[in-house]
Amino acid sequence: MEEPFEKPLSGETFQALSDLVYQHSRIRLGSDKRALVANRLRRRLRVLALRSYEEYCRVLHSPHGADEIEELVDLISINHTRFYREPEHFAFLTQRALPALVRPLAATHAPLRLWSAASSSGEEPYTMAIVVAEFLRAHAGVAWEIMATDISHRVLADAREGIYSMASVKPVPLELLKRYFQKGVGARDGVCRVKPELRRHLRFERVNLFQEHLPVPVVVVSSLTPAGSAKAMEALKAGALDVIGKPGGGRSLAEIARELVSHVKAVGRSRRVARRALPASEAVPSSAPAFGTGRFSPRRLIAIGASTGGVEALRYLLPRLPDGLPPIVVVQHIPANFSRIMAEHLDALCAFTVREAEDGDELRPGLCLVAPGDSHLALGRSGFGYRVRLTQSPPVHHCRPSVDILFRSAAEQAGEHAVAALLTGMGVDGAHGLQLLRAAGARTLAEAEESCVVFGMPQAAIKLEAAEQIVPLPRIPQAILKMLSQPVRKGI
Repeated sequence: MEEPFEKPLSGETFQALSDLVYQHSRIRLGSDKRALVANRLRRRLRVLALRSYEEYCRVLHSPHGADEIEELVDLISINHTRFYREPEHFAFLTQRALPALVRPLAATHAPLRLWSAASSSGEEPYTMAIVVAEFLRAHAGVAWEIMATDISHRVLADAREGIYSMASVKPVPLELLKRYFQKGVGARDGVCRVKPELRRHLRFERVNLFQEHLPVPVVVVSSLTPAGSAKAMEALKAGALDVIGKPGGGRSLAEIARELVSHVKAVGRSRRVARRALPASEAVPSSAPAFGTGRFSPRRLIAIGASTGGVEALRYLLPRLPDGLPPIVVVQHIPANFSRIMAEHLDALCAFTVREAEDGDELRPGLCLVAPGDSHLALGRSGFGYRVRLTQSPPVHHCRPSVDILFRSAAEQAGEHAVAALLTGMGVDGAHGLQLLRAAGARTLAEAEESCVVFGMPQAAIKLEAAEQIVPLPRIPQAILKMLSQPVRKGI
């Protein structure tokens, strides 16, 4: 008879466990996971001869607790899977994805690379490998590889071995079972192993999307709920390059699919796969020193536009600008709702106020307004200063908000009093607007290719000779301050 635990998992102890899991893995455990955590830990506590969850917490905080924290994360994060689970995904792979990819890959002799994230004990990536191997039997010249990742060292070690019970491989069609598996492993009966010729196409790695360096560029597809937006913000802080919203709110699956394809292609061409490689001395400060109020004309304005990689660029740039500057207006290509989360995050980093813009907002020194996702932001005159106008007019360059809308209105309303910066991003949005600003006498700059995640938008502006200066990200804060200190000039 099993000896009962002294008491159930309390809310306080669950929170302590949740905090440890989050610190170690960035996995958030909501209160709805309390029963799951309790159930998964019961067996572990028996193995360690512990009588309560509180005793287990003390083990985790002990000098030898690091290894046990790994065990805890494994218990929480590992999910059971099986071969050919969710067959519609593999049908999409063979009917849509692979036919579209194989011809250009064969023409360019480029390899096919696939990623199986959260691969657990390997059933999913091995199924994917079988599907790809079968499809490519008619395309022998195409090299291919699957990177399979998980957060658990233990399950990855098991997956590399590729050994499974005969019961677990029942979903595999008999013909494919004979082709890709061998029965028996040494003296072990009732098991089979994935054949070496298939295993060599898989590479198993430990990857956490919140780790410092990622092996591949990451685009996050997130729900537009507050919780989904907050998690997407965490992923961007950790090194993901872009975020797009899931279908909903009037946006179709086909529309999201087109957007996802363009984003994946853009970041795939990027030389950057993780967070920006900034000097250690350039860590984000809690705030920059004040600049001195009343120094600038009320007509002065700073306008910034960005897209792919722009969230990280803004996290670097804005905290390095001091308080007391002219008002700042930002357009970042971003889903609805996520813009508010981003503004709140930036507000915590900056010496001045940052918030999501509302229709009719008046600009003032010490205020940075971020265009809401899915709304254009334009500027109108209000006395000696400016007022925000938000509109739902059609997308420009497939973007809403559009940088061109902001820059064009800044050229019309602020002209030579504006300083404008076009940062990293895919496409051409903002290039023509920056050209109009320079023609109106504004000081303009574009981010240099060396620091861009995607060079598209700055490159388009440079080709139009719209950028007065081409500056890498670490030098942009000082470049903006220098431009503000120079006399206003008339349009050209």
